[in-house]
Amino acid sequence: MKALCSGILVLGLTIAIPAAAQVDMAVIAEKVSHARQENAKITRDYSWTRRTEVKLKGETKSLKTEIVRYTVDGELQATPIDETSAKKPKGVRGKVAKKKAGEMKDWMADLGEVLKQYSLPTAGNLLDFLNKAAVSPDGEGRKLEASDVVQAGDRMTVWIDANHKMTKSEVSTQHDGSDVKLMTDHESTPDGLDYVARTTIVVPDKGVEMTVENFSYQKER
Repeated sequence: MKALCSGILVLGLTIAIPAAAQVDMAVIAEKVSHARQENAKITRDYSWTRRTEVKLKGETKSLKTEIVRYTVDGELQATPIDETSAKKPKGVRGKVAKKKAGEMKDWMADLGEVLKQYSLPTAGNLLDFLNKAAVSPDGEGRKLEASDVVQAGDRMTVWIDANHKMTKSEVSTQHDGSDVKLMTDHESTPDGLDYVARTTIVVPDKGVEMTVENFSYQKER
């Protein structure tokens, strides 16, 4: 599941949506892209705790807690501090279970590659989303909704607050014939670092639910 955790990391967005009808979305996309790059650089100065839980049909199959930080070479390093997993059957049942687990791991890795695209990693991706999105008031903030963002039939919704910072997002899409829902919640540290506090992936027909939580950010350098 490590590749999936890394692949779905979505950096916080600061999206300024002017009230005027004439808006240069390309300029907004470039500004957002630049802000995310700067936030990514700042993130390298921090360590934090990441907890990943995988459930199958409501039962926790694995629960891992790690300390995450960047090395001086810029590599993301995760050090396990606690890990539990469901008891594995032995014998023939064990071999069958191991094979199924391997197949599911590969399936989830492929899913991660699909979901990674919903982080809108480039200015061009952001621009496409902003041009498609319908913007509506949501309390003191705004809600942006668009369809066919990455693949036909999908739907993505982003919520931003009065300070133009993303607070959460939801994606409904499909992978290999299965409906998939991706949800993220965003927070900021007191000194201004934006991060994804919680990511939840649900695949109903497979009974799979995966939750990744990031917390306890500490500045190290």
